[in-house]
Amino acid sequence: MARWRATIGGDGALEDHTDPLYGKGSSQNLMSHHRDSSHDEAAPGVRVAGGILDPSFTDIDVYLETPLAAPAPPGWSIAERYVELINSGRFAQVVDLYSDDAVVIPPLANMRAEGRRQISEFYESVVAAYRPTIIPVAYGCYGSECFQVHATTRDIRGKTRYVLSTVDHFTVDEDGLIVRMIAYPRQR
Repeated sequence: MARWRATIGGDGALEDHTDPLYGKGSSQNLMSHHRDSSHDEAAPGVRVAGGILDPSFTDIDVYLETPLAAPAPPGWSIAERYVELINSGRFAQVVDLYSDDAVVIPPLANMRAEGRRQISEFYESVVAAYRPTIIPVAYGCYGSECFQVHATTRDIRGKTRYVLSTVDHFTVDEDGLIVRMIAYPRQR
């Protein structure tokens, strides 16, 4: 069986896993909800990667506080760089992380960016207009594939809050450049 590594925000633990699809710590389990028995009744909630969800929200995963970032697994500094560029608003530089023939499939209906020109346009127009703040709360990486679970800011009831939002799936080539990135929106 193949081995893979995942990191989860909070304690930043790095775990070895034996089955990336169904075994302990699979990508499904990285985002699974479970009751946190260590919290008292004054702060009930559901613990997920990065922190605890606010139980008053049933239709969206809203964190009680700013979630904790997970460290990128060894060899995946490109994933950290991606977050750094997005959070600092340097959208024109994001394209430098991609190969010439890369493909980006964002969670927007009927949208696909192919090649560096279209990818640059996507980040400099669509993403720049949104100006997200991303915290990577979990990673699951295997070979040339890496999944990065994001919490992003959103206006919720007049306040800026962090929500569990997307899972970005990166595939890199032998030069360490992204050849494909698919962003999967968090469904509830």
